[in-house]
Amino acid sequence: MPSYIQTTSCPFPIYTEPSRQLYNLLGMTANIGMGSTRPQYQTQSTMSTIVSSLVGELKAGTKIFSGGDYSLNGGEWVFEGGRVVWGHRMRNTRDHAEVGVLREVLGEVS
Repeated sequence: MPSYIQTTSCPFPIYTEPSRQLYNLLGMTANIGMGSTRPQYQTQSTMSTIVSSLVGELKAGTKIFSGGDYSLNGGEWVFEGGRVVWGHRMRNTRDHAEVGVLREVLGEVS
């Protein structure tokens, strides 16, 4: 996670749970499908994204083998008071919630 946080400059906490108990409890899925539509947040072409990923993996060297299962799809979750108040399960590798959706959700929750 440290290299991902550095690469993305994410200002928010990112949590991982290697046992996958929470992943299973939240009903997450695993596949490497890309889905049929390109999301709004993807500003590069698919080919540029693939090339960038390959370059990143080459720079990482042997660390790419310690990154975990690439088929695990994540999601976005909003917790309030220790409870999930909103969630989005990714159905494929490009199915993150769109930024506008997250802004709406966070405006309603805050």
